[in-house]
Amino acid sequence: VNMLASRMLASRFLISMLVAGLSSLVQAQICVDSGVPLFSRVQNFPPCFTQQQQDQILTSASMPPSVGLTTIRVPFNVFMDFFLQTKLWPTWNPFVTNVDQSSPELCKPFTAAVTNTPDMDNVPAKMNSSQIIVALERNSTSATVGWYYTAYANGVAQILGRHDYYIDDAGSGSIYVHSWEQAAGPLIDNNKNAWVAGLQEAMLDSLAGVSCLEMVYHTYGKLDAAQVAANCQYLQNKLPVIRKVAKSAMPGSIFPNSTGCNPASTVKLHQPLAVFPPCYSQAEQAAVFASPMPPSVGYTTLRIPFSVFVPFFNQTGLWPLWNSFVTAVNSPSPELCAPFLSTVTNTPDMDNVPSNLVSNQIIVNLDQTPTSSTMGWYYTAYSGSVAQIQGRHDYYVEDLGDGYIAFHSWEAAAGPLISNNLNAWVAGLQEAMLNSLSGVSCLEMVYASYGRLTASEVGAHCATLQGQRYTLSKVPLPAPTPSPTPAPAPGDSDNCNLDAILAGVPAGIGGLVTGFCFGYFLARNKFSRSTYFDDRNYVPMGGR
Repeated sequence: VNMLASRMLASRFLISMLVAGLSSLVQAQICVDSGVPLFSRVQNFPPCFTQQQQDQILTSASMPPSVGLTTIRVPFNVFMDFFLQTKLWPTWNPFVTNVDQSSPELCKPFTAAVTNTPDMDNVPAKMNSSQIIVALERNSTSATVGWYYTAYANGVAQILGRHDYYIDDAGSGSIYVHSWEQAAGPLIDNNKNAWVAGLQEAMLDSLAGVSCLEMVYHTYGKLDAAQVAANCQYLQNKLPVIRKVAKSAMPGSIFPNSTGCNPASTVKLHQPLAVFPPCYSQAEQAAVFASPMPPSVGYTTLRIPFSVFVPFFNQTGLWPLWNSFVTAVNSPSPELCAPFLSTVTNTPDMDNVPSNLVSNQIIVNLDQTPTSSTMGWYYTAYSGSVAQIQGRHDYYVEDLGDGYIAFHSWEAAAGPLISNNLNAWVAGLQEAMLNSLSGVSCLEMVYASYGRLTASEVGAHCATLQGQRYTLSKVPLPAPTPSPTPAPAPGDSDNCNLDAILAGVPAGIGGLVTGFCFGYFLARNKFSRSTYFDDRNYVPMGGR
């Protein structure tokens, strides 16, 4: 593929990922709707994109779609006014290094140089590629930008794909940012792992970029091109390269053919506990939810059967083999109300840390049904009798059927050390979430290659991510100004949209943050590993 074709192919590849999502709900087959607006329902097709082209992608058996979501605390109109300046994308979105168009126009070309080009074999020598904007919508509460891309060799379509971004106003100054992409064609059939890796990489890099925009907005109260570039362009050289993992001696993909229905999920981003274990109280939960810091939320879908993923995931001692947010876990498997000791990699870079902190992390949410699994941690750090940090991190896994699962991460934290180091904690929690999603994406490729998840095979291919982590906590931002929109408490009437989303993320995600904080204390400050049980009646965050 010549240089221009490669640029356009990679760019289309990323773009199609998002655009495909919007069209996924419009296929001829009847598929379950998630109830969460992950993708637009495209019913009125522009002259440059047809129902037939959409169906070719949506009913493709070439590969599973790539889906990702995060929430950020930036007002919808502030975000969209900046996001639609596509020429500025390279200053914050590390999946592109150049975009020719100042802003998107429906049925106009969209030319971009991207960073996640799939590493493919047997590429035809001469290919003609194109990418074009086929979805462009914005109203008072939602917006969509999507691309359709193609690559032809000798008149034969080698690649057809679509990538969509969807932004939804969550209320209370927060938004949901969704990415969806799917592609089809002979080149993808012959390079499935490379394309699964490349599309997931584009999605994760995009979520990392919008996470940086969130920190800039926290700091300056606006999104200014110069300030964004000064603080977020740094990400261009600080990202994992998942597609290289896929190429590292992995055999060919054994993905079964798709049913043509994209997976639907309830996107359960979080649910406050209603029934509390003896180690976690309602007051402790309320303290976390009342934090002025927005929660960290992440979501992706994977082509791994629930019955395969959960038993491997529950071997927490193996997490360092694939989850680069931890380098050690001393608990081989989780137990409710038992300590969960881990060393993490996303330590917030904080100022004014007391020298006598005593920290604790404990599993407070552990629940499994035939179709869902939750694991969550509550973590604290005390200086004397003063709680400097109280947080919760949950992972939630949901069986979507047809061999798909949804993987959710949710974390929130509160306390004086967080209020005084807000950007560092926003960055650290988002970093933990992104590295977790990166790790499960690698598990998807291992399963695609071997049809199983074993410690030796996962370690051989995914442990390299430990040296290629998202490092948002190192973005050089100054101290933030006071948040223009304080985080509402659960149940506030003006927080209905956010509550609806948060209501779905089980406690399993909270465990990430727990480990994150605890590892920070242990690794960085050599704090005591005291389990710190006392008459304060610790209660787990878990129970959904």
